[in-house]
Amino acid sequence: MSSDLLPPAAGQKCFENLHRSCVKTAYSPGPRMILYAVFDFGVMLTIFGNLLVMISILHFKQLHTPTNFLIVPLGCRTDFLVGVTVMPLSTVRSMESCWYFGESYCKFHSCFEESFCYASIYHLGFISLDRYMAVTDPLVYPGNRLPVIAFTITDRLPVIAFLIS
Repeated sequence: MSSDLLPPAAGQKCFENLHRSCVKTAYSPGPRMILYAVFDFGVMLTIFGNLLVMISILHFKQLHTPTNFLIVPLGCRTDFLVGVTVMPLSTVRSMESCWYFGESYCKFHSCFEESFCYASIYHLGFISLDRYMAVTDPLVYPGNRLPVIAFTITDRLPVIAFLIS
């Protein structure tokens, strides 16, 4: 067993007053700080990277293409929201091995996590379909209505995925 992961003391639980509470996993200070720094860097990279993509596409006229308008909802409504709502709490849950934010917020967190991941997968699917059509039929692609239809659908995906989950 690694010396970085300290075994829990007898009876050391997340919530002492609950009979079925999880056992706390304690990390030593060095690895704990390194892991929090890595996770925090990932959260910040997700948030600011998606902000940069969204601002770039919306600001520069040269980037106003059907495919890029499929990327904006992916970056804005799904990946950015994952970085803001899901990743910070998942970091705490992973590092502390306990959920300290209450049962009702646990349900919201799980619902956000699932719905944003589903929406992200659907966005990537539409982008892949759009790119496939652009590569296989480049002369017909500019007049194709798929990007408009896909944008309309992907604009509503997070709400649909939230309701499904």
